[in-house]
Amino acid sequence: MGNLSLRYLFLIALSVFIELYGTGCAPPESVCDRVAGMLATSDHVSCHPVAKTDAWWLSRQAHIKKQIGQGNSDLLFIGDSITQGWETVPDIWEASFGQWNPVNAGVNSDQTQHVLWRLENSGLENINPKAAVVMIGTNNSDGRTNPTEIAMGIEAVVCSLHDKLPETKILLLAIFPRGSVEQRIDPDINHNATPNPQWIKDDLANSMVALMDDHKKIYYLNINDVFLEDDGTLTHRTMPDLLHLSPEAYQAWADAIMPTLLEIMNQK
Repeated sequence: MGNLSLRYLFLIALSVFIELYGTGCAPPESVCDRVAGMLATSDHVSCHPVAKTDAWWLSRQAHIKKQIGQGNSDLLFIGDSITQGWETVPDIWEASFGQWNPVNAGVNSDQTQHVLWRLENSGLENINPKAAVVMIGTNNSDGRTNPTEIAMGIEAVVCSLHDKLPETKILLLAIFPRGSVEQRIDPDINHNATPNPQWIKDDLANSMVALMDDHKKIYYLNINDVFLEDDGTLTHRTMPDLLHLSPEAYQAWADAIMPTLLEIMNQK
């Protein structure tokens, strides 16, 4: 299927999903009441807490819980390996966010259900950050999970976080663009990634969770254009494996969210 056909299907699906999801702009309590109603009737794995048993995962969780337990952070990052990857660029992390003593709660390969478990078991009662940056969902887009189920998982994460930290403002980021399996294993390192079914699935989920934005407690921000070329392609220069970020891309991420983050942090 060509890119034009994929984009056409995207527009059709997007119009249907937005009609189903309503107009947005409701306060978080109303948004989360709606989410709670959906979760009560859904048994999809993306929407409910699931732990992993791998030693490395449990070790990472213990490390995050220890950091949270120190209780002196104004900024929390929550996500998967893309968020954990901030630890590969400590200079950018410190220069951009160090003033807020941030905690990196990103864990490699996590899906929304794993983040939900971690929110239940990370000692969040010991922390009261001004802001939490959430970017999760790309790992849910593998397999048969559809955009609605991805969005519901993300919404469950946001609402669980809001329930645990009601005074914390949540900066929810769109799932970043990514290459398909075929594009990621392409032997031509210079071959750009174009929109593909998994990327479009994530974009549909993004369009749904965007409706959570009330610009009071929940802020939604789509910064994906900063990772793309003018022709809309994704390059290995930005994401070496067409999924994880280069140092330049982490700097672009920091720069793109900084105005909104400062707005949140400077609120009385």
